[in-house]
Amino acid sequence: MKLPIFLTMLVTFCLWLSYEIDKSQKESDKQNKAFWDREKLALKSTKVSIGSLPYISLSNTLPIEANPDKELAAIQNKLKALMDADIINLTYLSNTDIRIMYGSNNFEYLSKCDNNYIKLCNVLNSWAKYHISHNNYEYAKKILEYAVNSDIDSIGIYQKLLSIYKSEQASDKIEQLYKKTHNLHSPAKEQIQSLFSD
Repeated sequence: MKLPIFLTMLVTFCLWLSYEIDKSQKESDKQNKAFWDREKLALKSTKVSIGSLPYISLSNTLPIEANPDKELAAIQNKLKALMDADIINLTYLSNTDIRIMYGSNNFEYLSKCDNNYIKLCNVLNSWAKYHISHNNYEYAKKILEYAVNSDIDSIGIYQKLLSIYKSEQASDKIEQLYKKTHNLHSPAKEQIQSLFSD
């Protein structure tokens, strides 16, 4: 006896759905296993030398004003608090990657260095924004160029500096800035490069 068309379609759909669920579960199990295998490897990683990592040093030539207003003083105080801090950009690495590459014993210290990097990005962005809003474009440019030359991969930094270069019609500097993006390790690399297509 032939099954009704609707019933045939329903059975076929149920078989297909069961297959897809089973396939999805296997893929999920595979990914979970890979994740936990990496975690186990990370925990076993021994301490390695981190002396060759690219530390970021704050320049004494940055335009810190002697008599700032309240808003600028708050920004500059945040910067001064980072003057003696260890700063490394590791935002492109996961916690597991950091432990595998540099050892679990270094993880806490490197996490602190990375947090200092994030703080520095925020401070430099705020500092440049302040000077731009007060038409101090030379100060802003000096801050932003320092950030770019220190390999800080903030979208806001590149956006602000590119805008200043465009207003100055500095095509050579725009080209140099774009070339700089090729060396970025940031997940935002493509987004930063897209700024130059406008």
